Amino acid sequence: MTEVRQSLQETARAYDLVPGLQAQITELNLQVIELLVRRAHAPLGTYPVQPFDGLAPLLRALDEPARVALARCPILLLDAGFGQEQLWDGAVHESVNVRGVGWLTPVAEVGLLRAAATLGWHLARANPYAACLSLGMTTDCARRLAQMGLRDLEDRVQRRAASCRLRWEDRPPIWRQLLEAAVAGAASQLDALLLRGVQLLAADYRR
Repeated sequence: MTEVRQSLQETARAYDLVPGLQAQITELNLQVIELLVRRAHAPLGTYPVQPFDGLAPLLRALDEPARVALARCPILLLDAGFGQEQLWDGAVHESVNVRGVGWLTPVAEVGLLRAAATLGWHLARANPYAACLSLGMTTDCARRLAQMGLRDLEDRVQRRAASCRLRWEDRPPIWRQLLEAAVAGAASQLDALLLRGVQLLAADYRR
């Protein structure tokens, strides 16, 4: 596990190039987790049934320390679409935006995507490498975001709020492992899983 911690520390050092980046990611991740927990506590029938709903018992078992530990994941747990640069070019892409109702969509707020988009915009201008590492942003997306004004960015947010997704929404086993480790307070196991998350995001970026 020493190697795992060293790898995570190396990632953190890359983030240090942008002061406060890890704290911003943690804050956003905590908001995402709170939304998931809120949904998990909602009465049956409140939301459309999703495969991810099988993880509701684990989400309900997350106490405050477990939520914070999970939120410290070095990558954003919200998929804001930074891996799909066409979502940010100003055109309306119905084939991309229209999808099945995701697990996060019913409770995702415009403010959450706005915060992620603003962070992505700043990173695209200041440190595209950190944007790729932490947000899964492609170089083309970073280029487009860096050229945008704030008014254009807000326009994209308003258009795309309903297409906000949870990271690995289509891979519940990843979330099950993360939640089980967080609930159990297994710090070393959680570290290993978070490092795997960084590696998965890098693999998705390469594809």
